Amino acid sequence: MANRTAAAADGDSDEQTPATPQYFLMVPNYPPTPSRAARRYTLTGFILPPGRSMVAVKEHVLENVSNFRDVGKTVNSFLGKKLVSAFIQLVKLYMYVADTVTSLRVVREGLVYRAGPDFISLEPLHLLMKLAIASDNASPEDMRYLADNIGIRTVIDLRTNTELARQAAKRLKQRLVNPSMPETAHIPGIQYHEIKVTGRNFERHIASLLTWWQFMKFIFLYIFKYHNEAIHTVAENVLVPRGLLGIGRDKLDHSGAEIAEALTLYTSPQTTPVLVHCTQGKDRTGLICCLILMILDIPMSAIEYDYLLTDDGLAREREQLIKEVQSVGLTEAWAYTDRGMMEGLKNHLDDRYGGLDAYLNSIGFDESKRALVRNTLLV
Repeated sequence: MANRTAAAADGDSDEQTPATPQYFLMVPNYPPTPSRAARRYTLTGFILPPGRSMVAVKEHVLENVSNFRDVGKTVNSFLGKKLVSAFIQLVKLYMYVADTVTSLRVVREGLVYRAGPDFISLEPLHLLMKLAIASDNASPEDMRYLADNIGIRTVIDLRTNTELARQAAKRLKQRLVNPSMPETAHIPGIQYHEIKVTGRNFERHIASLLTWWQFMKFIFLYIFKYHNEAIHTVAENVLVPRGLLGIGRDKLDHSGAEIAEALTLYTSPQTTPVLVHCTQGKDRTGLICCLILMILDIPMSAIEYDYLLTDDGLAREREQLIKEVQSVGLTEAWAYTDRGMMEGLKNHLDDRYGGLDAYLNSIGFDESKRALVRNTLLV
């Protein structure tokens, strides 16, 4: 059987071909190999060789919002399995690929978005209180694109009360210089949900990891407004030793209610498309996206790929970000993703809770809610 593709990549040939609908089919190249993972697929002109599934996904570049992407598009392209739902049954007719296609989970694109900050206007503040964040920095053009082109209905803001308060103060200063600036950065017609993934329970846990002397030192420094020194105490004695993965585990263990609240916003077509962001669009945002994709039964390799794209998404802010993390006692590693983060979170769910489903049940996000997520986000 000859290889088939439903559409060829632009520029692959000088020959003029009639315009055709842009359908996407995945058909394996022959001869097949014994290993399913080793099969090569042709997808809209891209050849995905064994062991190398990464496909570049072109996104609209927002003017003032870094690390912005459509998670569904990223995952589908990485796995090389973007299929138009109308053709799924047709592809299943080919017995050679039936065993592969029937197990595919195709995420609806244009429903799950993530974003990070822009550091161009960042004040020289410490990392845990910096507030040049995602939608707060969106230019008028960015706002129009988010609302009109993408049709964002919900924004999940994962920042703490401290972060939000400092952002409000910063925006007030900016309005004194530029009175035409809107009083709020909120985009009309979009519902905003402030969900503190690192809320009170998480903060209490982090504080409990300090020795008595370290805790008293932190309180003393903070009361007398030596905020940067206070943060140094926590960073050097808790955050750095635990690492990004350790802090990620702590969020799972001590922020269950907040995580469940965020996940609920992905259960209905009435709230999607959803844009989720935090301070960097990296770890808190990455945690929520990871859980959503795990609920959809997306392979961990694809989940990890989406998370690691943040390093490229924050590339233009890298130098400033490194300065920020080092200024509060964190190491340079905190300016990047942790390559073992996604797999480490999955292992923690398995080891401590007995798996994803058991964990989600324990925080009140039961199977009926997970089914709603799948119905909303899967093709």
